[in-house]
Amino acid sequence: MRQSNGMAAGTKTILITGSTSGVGRRVAERLATPGNTILVHGRDRKRAQGLLRAIREKGATSAFYAADFASLDDVRRMAGGVRGDCSRLDVLINNAGIGVAGAYPGRSATYMDTPMVRGDGVSPVSSVDEGADAILNLAVSPGVEGRTGLFFDGLQPSRANSQAYDANARARLRALSFKLTGLAQETA
Repeated sequence: MRQSNGMAAGTKTILITGSTSGVGRRVAERLATPGNTILVHGRDRKRAQGLLRAIREKGATSAFYAADFASLDDVRRMAGGVRGDCSRLDVLINNAGIGVAGAYPGRSATYMDTPMVRGDGVSPVSSVDEGADAILNLAVSPGVEGRTGLFFDGLQPSRANSQAYDANARARLRALSFKLTGLAQETA
């Protein structure tokens, strides 16, 4: 599946974590257009098979990467597989998650009608399609292409939690990320 850097205009290699069900699956289905390569991630190979078939029927290329993101070894193995199979990654949609209903009181959340949300006993307040629309807006909309630092509430521009603008909090998060991943921190 190795692709050259001379991809035709409009073709993208897209990795969507947590894409075997829920909103990740819907996003993968909607990005499956001729010329695109959709890299599907999840823990359940059997669930992925139907999605891979659907993606290919729409004219896109697809591949499955199994990994349990609770294991950094699995994450590293998957990253190595993607890196070995693809010469470039145009879009990364980090969608994999765990159910933790009510774990963060006072923070807003969009509880979509997904198996994870229902499994946590939460009443959905939005649809999977609304969630997919918001994700696709951020990932591939020409209106946000080349722009960074944006925050949306659904499709509406908004402001993130105040902690996101706190330089000390960002520095602590960066240091913790390097520590947890075992990567060497860059020196400036």
